[in-house]
Amino acid sequence: MDKEYHDSIKRHYCTDDGSFEFSGFTTNKLKEVLNNSNIDIVYTVGPEIMMKKVVEICDEFKVDCQLSLERYMKCGYGICGSCCVDPMGIRMCVEGPCIDKETAKKVTEFGKYHRDGSGKKNYY
Repeated sequence: MDKEYHDSIKRHYCTDDGSFEFSGFTTNKLKEVLNNSNIDIVYTVGPEIMMKKVVEICDEFKVDCQLSLERYMKCGYGICGSCCVDPMGIRMCVEGPCIDKETAKKVTEFGKYHRDGSGKKNYY
């Protein structure tokens, strides 16, 4: 990525304690930014509960969103199925890990639970 492009991207940093830029939840900062700016797309990564809220906020503001879902991946080639998401069967190691918000909204486990290495559901 060239420096000019890199420097043109506006980033917003959020910390719980306010030690660096905004003090508070990223979702609060996102609402503030979307209220005061013309944003085409939001990219998010982090705790899935937070990303679910980001998708809801982006829907509210009619802004596109891409998110990176973390799933347990055993083989990394899409053969074993350990990283498939319900009910669509998207293999996160092949078709993911980045998906758009419309796809995320169809994933029934999104923001509710994830599977561990044994396939057991772990609820948030």
